Amino acid sequence: MHLSRFHARNFRRFSDLTIEDIPETARFVVLAGPNGTGKSSLFDAFMSWEDGKGSIRTFFDKAYHLRVDDPEAKNWLFWKKNLDASFHEPLGERPTKTSWIFYSRTAHRYAGRFEVHSIDRTSTRSGYNGPQSMLDQQSSVEGNFQKIMSRAFSKAFSESSREMKISDWRSEVLGTLQQSVKAMFPELELIDEQDPLETGTFLFRRNGGTAFPYMNLSGGERSAFDLVLDLVAHSAELEDKIILIDEPEVHTNPRIHGELFRQIDRIVPRNSQIWLSTHAVGILRAARDRNREQKASVAFLDFEKDFDLPTILRPTVADRGFWQRSFDVAFSEMASLIAPEKIVLCEGKRPQNGNAVGFDAQVLNLIFSGGRPEVRFISIGSSNDVRTADRSTAAGLIQVALGSELVRLIDRDDHSDEDIIALRNQGIRVLPRRQIESYLFDAEILNAYANSIGRASEAPEILALLNAAISASIGRQNPPDDMKSAIDEFYAALKRDFSITQAGGNASSFARDKLSPLLIPTTSTYQELDEAIFG
Repeated sequence: MHLSRFHARNFRRFSDLTIEDIPETARFVVLAGPNGTGKSSLFDAFMSWEDGKGSIRTFFDKAYHLRVDDPEAKNWLFWKKNLDASFHEPLGERPTKTSWIFYSRTAHRYAGRFEVHSIDRTSTRSGYNGPQSMLDQQSSVEGNFQKIMSRAFSKAFSESSREMKISDWRSEVLGTLQQSVKAMFPELELIDEQDPLETGTFLFRRNGGTAFPYMNLSGGERSAFDLVLDLVAHSAELEDKIILIDEPEVHTNPRIHGELFRQIDRIVPRNSQIWLSTHAVGILRAARDRNREQKASVAFLDFEKDFDLPTILRPTVADRGFWQRSFDVAFSEMASLIAPEKIVLCEGKRPQNGNAVGFDAQVLNLIFSGGRPEVRFISIGSSNDVRTADRSTAAGLIQVALGSELVRLIDRDDHSDEDIIALRNQGIRVLPRRQIESYLFDAEILNAYANSIGRASEAPEILALLNAAISASIGRQNPPDDMKSAIDEFYAALKRDFSITQAGGNASSFARDKLSPLLIPTTSTYQELDEAIFG
């Protein structure tokens, strides 16, 4: 089951929210944003919509659910007109009390200890047993222990188990859980060597040591184990469902966040969709990596919005701005210390107070913000400064991680072909064109600019102005490819002849603010620049 659109009016945090354009291919939908922005409210809205359709949870509280009091809101039937959901698949007869769509895990899940010495037959029943709201405490480890043991008991008497060895049977019962525990905590082992009804709990071993019970796990280990246990215990019932997990990282060490994301992906049935509310950079990064491997498999929703106003929320491009906001939430004032995967040192004025103020860096960061969000461009001075720079130079300007790759980039200027070969042998990248302005004022980009301002038919006249400015620059004894020497005259003529206003105080700001956003991956100009720097 995959959600495509949802609308909520006068519900908790939202005055009038529409979420739309969730692709059918989205295995994950990741909600990112600060506390209090409405991520948990959205999960409550999903659950209340299901109440209005099938009375599964039948929980309604004006003080909790309503944003503004409404005299007509007398019971959960009110949500039939306030909440609406659309799915990529047909609903058929769902939802009913035993055929539900949304399965929820709140952020309030913690069980310090438990012991079970008998199995309740009811623990094998399907049907919904999740929370009524995202406020609920959800310590389900004891019930899930019973569910797995009941399943194991039933399995022992099934026809398919007649020829099964005891070791294979144990592996089938606990194998998925054991794999998840080992992946998240390599030093930890979930063991299956003792009678679970005699011990009454799960048993573990750390680094091959003595067995110990569930209650002796750390708080973070219990939290992660409880979550994957719940998904494993209900895996058969989660077929063709939408799973809502509020802050899966709660109580856990940041080291395991990425692996926790991957285990959720592994356990939940393939025909189900997973919605995660998170602040964890490790989970966001794992989601980004999955989306790179399988395009459109993750949709990111940026919740840093003003939901007091009517809002339409669509999947956002996970560009540098999105990641910086996410880092701000996760690390607050430490966000500036987040190290990029790749640092490109280029020409231009050196940064002050951590900002890349050089023109080249400003423009390149804008151009590659969406296509290469893991890269940061830093201006460090002249061409010679770039050529002689090393990791210590970069470390003096920004936080550089041990694994960060360092790239040095200079303009072509008057370098000969022989110079360029020698520079490349030193690990220095050289732009094929004289300077970055040669890309910004390329004919392809100026045509795109003319189209962006609704004057596509006048693009030849704009190009003629540029050619006239280049001719005048050549007349001043500048090289024919020295675009930087021609752009001031061109921009003055463009403003005069085409009545262009509020496009920048000078040619450089015009190029940065109006032209650089037009260098997109589908343009040959972008592709040439990308190949020169990263190819």
